[in-house]
Amino acid sequence: MKLKIYHLMMIFGAWVFLSSTSAYCQTFGEYKEAGDNYLRSGKSDPAIGEYKKALELNPGSTAVTFNLAIAYYKKRNLKETVSALEKIIQLDPNDAEAYYNLGCLKLYERNFEAAYDCFKKAHAEQILEFVGKIKSLDPQTQSAVLLSLATQSLLQY
Repeated sequence: MKLKIYHLMMIFGAWVFLSSTSAYCQTFGEYKEAGDNYLRSGKSDPAIGEYKKALELNPGSTAVTFNLAIAYYKKRNLKETVSALEKIIQLDPNDAEAYYNLGCLKLYERNFEAAYDCFKKAHAEQILEFVGKIKSLDPQTQSAVLLSLATQSLLQY
């Protein structure tokens, strides 16, 4: 009888140990998928949590980092959005989409030089021409143009 109790305790102890290790944790893909599902349903906070868990398992994933940037952007957390986009560029210096989006944020911040550099690296020639023109406008006209662009952008969502 004592032997059976001992075995049951050993089995229970092993189960407790295994359930606290990575054997039962979600995989990178599961965290990413959960984050994507939250993001699609408009739940940015849980999406950010899932993407961060995925990035703990694979810190070099530009796809998850980009989705994290989107989640931060939907919360209007521009500082974290910029940080995520810069991380993508650090991981992949040829990522035109990251440069383009970072350029849009820099344009919003009225950092025209940085926006111009980002758009140049994104090979966005039409935008480069636009930034070149807007830089030469007076601040009041710049505000009107940027407000018009922001309004158009919001209407798309």
